[in-house]
Formats: sequence, structure tokens, C-alpha cells
Amino acid sequence: FSWWRRGSGDLSTQLEGLERLAEIALDDVVVMTRQQNGIRFIRSFLRHYRGLGADCIIVIDERSDDGIRDYLATQPDVIMLTARTSFAEANRGNQWFNAVFAALPKGQRIVYVDNDEYLVFGDGRRSLANLFDAMERRGMERAATMMVDFYPPAPIGEAVFDGNDDAYPWSVAPLFDATGYTMIDGMRGMRVTGGVRRRLFGEDLYLSKYSVMFNPGRAIIDKSVHVPQPLTRNRGPVVGALLHFKYFSDFIDDHRRVVEKGVHNKGGQTYRAVLDQLEGVDVATEFDFSGDCTLRYSGPDQLCALGVITDIVNDSAH
Repeated sequence: FSWWRRGSGDLSTQLEGLERLAEIALDDVVVMTRQQNGIRFIRSFLRHYRGLGADCIIVIDERSDDGIRDYLATQPDVIMLTARTSFAEANRGNQWFNAVFAALPKGQRIVYVDNDEYLVFGDGRRSLANLFDAMERRGMERAATMMVDFYPPAPIGEAVFDGNDDAYPWSVAPLFDATGYTMIDGMRGMRVTGGVRRRLFGEDLYLSKYSVMFNPGRAIIDKSVHVPQPLTRNRGPVVGALLHFKYFSDFIDDHRRVVEKGVHNKGGQTYRAVLDQLEGVDVATEFDFSGDCTLRYSGPDQLCALGVITDIVNDSAH
């Protein structure tokens, strides 16, 4: 396969500390994320995934200087890997994930997410082990999830999230679009688009990711984390939502930083388009994300009832 030949190089050159993955037991549930200067999310991120029963959390760090490395060094269930390459050199970080997939045993239960994504799914016990058991019963090797962008009520200038306490980000940005999503199950797998970014900014980005999987034991990400290889495994319903947080009081400054770096998809083109649309607007006092489809988040059961995600844990048909 051409995708496998391209990703079959010496992936150990990507990350420092891969030898520490030998500490992880095969039956551990592993959560993996990548980040750079993400200290405002890390406390709530760890709290959330520990609450879901994660046994080990792998954090791939790209030379952070905001104090997060010192903090992570004090967390006994965290394995911190240091990037030897830049985000751009690692195919927007995808080669870092590939290096971990290749290093961990085949069959390892893995959730891989960005550091501003909080996985939720239908299960009153909030157990990742239950989710993986349900996948195994259905013969699913990986499961589709979708990003649901959250945003604060107006005025935006009051939506400050610094992560200095135990608060979750949805305590500051609790709103989301309940409708307006397009789901197409095609040859490449599930493609979900829509949400607030399409409604307000005309962005038709991939919101779907195959973030929950039994590790295939080799590199699987060729061009996009949204469409892992082989494509034949990208089947089944959207079983989880990734509560996604980009919109707080400082989101304009964050967008400017992305554009300046120019390493995101198409050089940060979508971020630049948002800045262009909001030029001349006093976002802190004049802008409002809310629309007719806006709801306040109340929990995973709400997303199941809306049909945004499918509850496979409690599905008595399987």
C-alpha cells in the first residue's frame, strides 16, 4: 500500500522518550494528545479523562515554555514525549501519533485527541472500558467521533478561561449548535461537517475523527487524522462527541497566532478568513455566536437524544 510505504520510515526519529511506552500494560486504556503551551487546558483535560477511566495519558509536547512540562512531570499517570521535529515537519503532528501507534502493542485501547477536545459518549457510568467492550461486541476496530464546537454567550469579552482551577471549559463556553450538521458515510468513512463554524464563517471543515481505536500496531495516518488508513476500517455510526473549545474572550488573538505560524491546514487559511470577516468588529462587546439552533449543554444524554451521537454502550440490539 502506498500509504504504508510513505509512513514506514524510522518513526523513532520523531519523538524522544518512546522507550517509556514499555511501561504501559496491554490492557491499559491509553489517552494520547499533542500540545504546545497548552497549560490552560491540561488540568481539566487530565481530570476529564481520568474520570473516564484512562489508565495512562501520553502527552506529546512540542517544546513548551509555559510551565506545562514541569507540571506534567509531577503526574504519575502521564508519560511525556518530546517532539524532535516541528509540527510542520511531522505532517501537522500526524507522524508523532504514528510513532506511538507503531510503538504500542497491537490491540492496545487508544483514544487520541487534541488537548482542547473532551470525549463524551452514551454511558451512564462514563467508562472508556465500557465503550471499548461495546465496540468489540460489534466487531469495530475503530469508532467515529465528531467535534462539536462550543462557544460562550455574549458578551464574549467576559468569557475568560485560564485553567487555573478545576473548572471545565464548558463552564465558561456552554453553548453549541444542536442542528445544522451534515453526515455522509462514504468510501473514506464518516464525514461530518457543519456546526457553528459553517453557520457563521462559511467553513465546511471535517468535524469527524476516528479517535477511539484498538491499536493496529503500525502507522495509520497518511494525510489526515480525520481519515486514518486503511479506509475499510472507517465504518459505523458516530459514537462519541469531542467537545471542542476554541472560542473564549481571546479567540481573535489565538487565530492571529495560528495565521502567523502558518503551519495549520492550508497555512491557517480558515483562521485568516475568520479574522477577515470580523475585521472592524468589537468582538468583546458586539459579537454573538448564538443562533436559533443554539442550546446549552447538559450532558452526553442530551447529545444522544438530539441524534448527534449514537449510544452503542446501552444499545440492547447488540
